[in-house]
Amino acid sequence: MRTRIFLVALISVFVVAGVVVAQGPRAGMGKGMGMGYGLMGLGPRMIKELELTDDQVTKLKQIHADFMTATQTTRDQLKTKMQEMAQLWMQDATADQLKAKLAEVDPLKAELRDAAIDSALQARAVLTEEQREKVRQMIKEKTEDGMGMCWGLGAYCGVGCPMAE
Repeated sequence: MRTRIFLVALISVFVVAGVVVAQGPRAGMGKGMGMGYGLMGLGPRMIKELELTDDQVTKLKQIHADFMTATQTTRDQLKTKMQEMAQLWMQDATADQLKAKLAEVDPLKAELRDAAIDSALQARAVLTEEQREKVRQMIKEKTEDGMGMCWGLGAYCGVGCPMAE
């Protein structure tokens, strides 16, 4: 009985995490350090530390808005697939059923990952070389602190951080 409860709890964590990821970025352009999916957070701290110009902030916000618009359908589809996956887990689905559903999820995640990389590269192009160096330093400090995953600055599922390259 304990094993079953533990297994259900563990599966629930993965399902909820998947749904949260499918819903897209949550930090927005306010206080958060990152907007997720490849663009750097544009909170006051980041703007100040990188000494971003008003023009740069406008361009970065537009890159983020374009990403969100371009990926809305994919993010909605991914959310639906993850909800379907949760239903399969609750219905004691077979391994074949679960694997088949994941085969539907994987291309959507890959599409989002690729769009995130493209957006991160666009965002990186907005920065000066000095600002890129500052981002590299910030990433280094955060990864040394164990934050990992490029600290919301472009990495996604093991992909390197194009903002810092």
